[in-house]
Amino acid sequence: MNVTLDFSSLPIFFILFYIIFPVTVFFFGGKFWANVYMIASSVVGAMVAAAMPLAFVDLVMPDVLEPFKEYYVGLAAAVLKYGSTVFAGIVFFLLILLQHAIIKLIEATGWIGTE
Repeated sequence: MNVTLDFSSLPIFFILFYIIFPVTVFFFGGKFWANVYMIASSVVGAMVAAAMPLAFVDLVMPDVLEPFKEYYVGLAAAVLKYGSTVFAGIVFFLLILLQHAIIKLIEATGWIGTE
């Protein structure tokens, strides 16, 4: 099976709020404000995941993973058996980890934001 992932298959809000905006805040505001943005956006993502967990999985899943959709929804349903707070915590951790990794990669290139 050949799986290709391009930006057109990812939801636009995910690209904006969790990839482009943290980088923009890092360049224009510096590392402190990028960290503040990362925490705030991850909290918002976790709140959305707690409010509508299965819809959140469907919302962030790229179209290329459509054959595996039942598997991921099943995983989310298994985690939700213990409560939506656990799922929200996992989502918060993954979102903040993603944004932190992106900022660290940009820092590694030598491009330093405003200090």
